[in-house]
Amino acid sequence: MNNMKIRSGERLDFPVYQADPESISATFIAQFENTIITDTEVYEDGVAWFSFDSPETDVVGTYDVQVNENFAVGSPDIYPSADDCDGDCDFLTLEICPSLPEGS
Repeated sequence: MNNMKIRSGERLDFPVYQADPESISATFIAQFENTIITDTEVYEDGVAWFSFDSPETDVVGTYDVQVNENFAVGSPDIYPSADDCDGDCDFLTLEICPSLPEGS
């Protein structure tokens, strides 16, 4: 998964690919200050499809992004993984940029 950038109020559609064949779903979490965008989707043929729209995509800012790969039993795998951290474990980002108001 890569960093993403959209305009405020724009639809955001993207896939998350199953990393572990034993996992059953993925949870997308994006947070900017007190605003959280989140949803859980079940894997179908190894892909979980996410779709967000207004009002979820209305708040302008740079969000930290985490994806949890969920299992029927036990703790999730969390991405980006901390395994490759060298002291600075950066999250992926979702940047929601300003857009012109309707009717402009």
